[in-house]
Amino acid sequence: MDAATEVLAAGHRNAASRPSEGAAPPRERLVIVGNGMASYKLCEKLAARQGMARYEVVVVGEEPRPAYDRVHLTDFLAGRPEEELCLQSRAWYSANGITLRTGDRVIAIDRETRIAHTESGRWLAYDKLVFATGSRPFVPPVEGADLSDVFVYRTIGDLNEIRTRARNATSAAVIGGGLLGLEAARALQGLGLECHVVEFAPQLLPVQLDPRAGELARRQIEEMGLRVHVNVRVNRIAADGRRRSLHFADKDQEPISVDLVVVAAGIRPRQELAESCELAIAIPGGIQINDRLETSDPSIYAIGECANHRGVTYGLAAPAYQMAEVLVDRLLGGGAEFRGADMSTRLKVLGLDVSVFGDYNQPAVTHCWESDGVYRRIVVRDNRLVGASALGAWPEAGEVQDAVRVERRVWTWQARRFMRQGTLWPARRQPVGQWPAAATVCNCMNVSRGMLAAAQTAGCATVEAMAAATGASTLCGTCKPLLAELAGQPAATTGPARGARGLAVAAGAALLLVAAIFFAPSLPYAASVQTFPYDVIWRNSVWKQVTGFSLLGLTGLGMLLSARKRLRSFTRGDFGLWRAVHALLGVGALIVLVAHTGLRFGANLNAALMTVFALANLAGAAAGGVVSADHRLATTRAMALRKCVVWGHVVLVWPLPALVAFHILSAYYF
Repeated sequence: MDAATEVLAAGHRNAASRPSEGAAPPRERLVIVGNGMASYKLCEKLAARQGMARYEVVVVGEEPRPAYDRVHLTDFLAGRPEEELCLQSRAWYSANGITLRTGDRVIAIDRETRIAHTESGRWLAYDKLVFATGSRPFVPPVEGADLSDVFVYRTIGDLNEIRTRARNATSAAVIGGGLLGLEAARALQGLGLECHVVEFAPQLLPVQLDPRAGELARRQIEEMGLRVHVNVRVNRIAADGRRRSLHFADKDQEPISVDLVVVAAGIRPRQELAESCELAIAIPGGIQINDRLETSDPSIYAIGECANHRGVTYGLAAPAYQMAEVLVDRLLGGGAEFRGADMSTRLKVLGLDVSVFGDYNQPAVTHCWESDGVYRRIVVRDNRLVGASALGAWPEAGEVQDAVRVERRVWTWQARRFMRQGTLWPARRQPVGQWPAAATVCNCMNVSRGMLAAAQTAGCATVEAMAAATGASTLCGTCKPLLAELAGQPAATTGPARGARGLAVAAGAALLLVAAIFFAPSLPYAASVQTFPYDVIWRNSVWKQVTGFSLLGLTGLGMLLSARKRLRSFTRGDFGLWRAVHALLGVGALIVLVAHTGLRFGANLNAALMTVFALANLAGAAAGGVVSADHRLATTRAMALRKCVVWGHVVLVWPLPALVAFHILSAYYF
């Protein structure tokens, strides 16, 4: 008897048999279609509640490996070992009495006989079946999307192919400027590739951010060296030897030629199998389920990204985990129901903090605040806080999320304070241990401060123990500092930006040189012809021109490098390194200034020029010192200091071109 027949026959024998008096009833057969994060969480919760005493569980996954952490796939492309992403080993499934079949796929379901057919020829009889098929990448209908070297970004297999191709590539393009697209671009850039991001919408992160925040995100991401193209539609991918060219609907848009293309334009529910067995499919997509997570067939359930609940499909891990918990309760005879999930999220995209809470994109009264690249927006309906979004650090984020959840009233003076200062409440430092019990600490896993307190009471004294007990910090990890604060452990600190050491050295040298210019005595002329005639650089007109134009060149080059931050088209190289070079050029200019003037201020125009030049470099040195050390400063303090000194530097630099022009005219024509 082969394996397929055996499974089917065993099912019929169990169905026909009657337990003898006193014997345990036969276990029901539960088949889980799909082996992703939702499927694993269902198995984990079922095992924790001894569900295998009631169910004979079979999991069928088409990938050749057990379930893994898809949230951190980008880390895998950056070099993290595959085994570290694995959620549990095959041995864990076996130890918990779960049959795991990988590298196989359910291709048909006969609802009348309750048999699932797999691609390998197995017949799996079931009493209850769960769809956990997840989603598939959305590939726009673009000519050439099926060419080689055009990849999707969804599985470890996809990323292995991308990594192999990237070894012999220098450039790439990512189609999609949402969360997944930007993560893919960051990973490709980390592999040493020049990377373009192409987005159909007029902005980046169009689902999470409003247009102004999207524009700020674009500027900051371009400063990281990514080439961003928004409001463009790819209508053709063409093969050009080993390269691929992206052609756009707008004929005035120049094609982009790269070595490889990654499509990360979103996801769609995997509903094809459910359609083939005539289960109800929601519009616009997803297997339709009710609050009990039942499909149109009461013996079949659906959870995770493949399911549509009350018109909503969830593309986040946390709602899928909530569904898994509800389904386990129902499978074991409980009455839990799924009433929807909070879509609020706090995450990092390319190092940028992005927060969205509640109805952040719904029509209502909005109030916005912006400062130094940080943008916050609140949504108020009937004087109640119903939504919020932010780009950049927001110390109030936890409290704001809690306020959105209960739709707390927003008074007129609070709205005015928000528009002036970006805060709804007076500034205060409230330790996480003093937050309300219902306040959310971990968004991904929906873990509140009260749940963490309960875990601590149960003996969890470290970040790792609290994470294991509650799941907090196990997805994106951004709440680890809060857990560390609760546990009394030192939080992991953010290291200095690239080029920070060179920036600090240049800042220190510039401060010493500016102090010498203002306070050191002028250099004396040679006392006699027997003395080394160093003063020739001040007496000889040729040397005066050499030092003068060298000073002009260094200053001009330094000002040109500042365009790395201000011109969108100037994106080559790492911004931190350009900034350090800019500072070193400033030091070089100060050294040449000493050689050019001998520390003599002169009078009138010359005195004004030297004073403004020295003060501009003093402000620049202060700015460099703050920027190089801001990873050691509190965020709000660093932001205030940076804003002050950077703007001081900019304001003092602007008069220099006019003063230099008059200085040159006076030297040559008067």
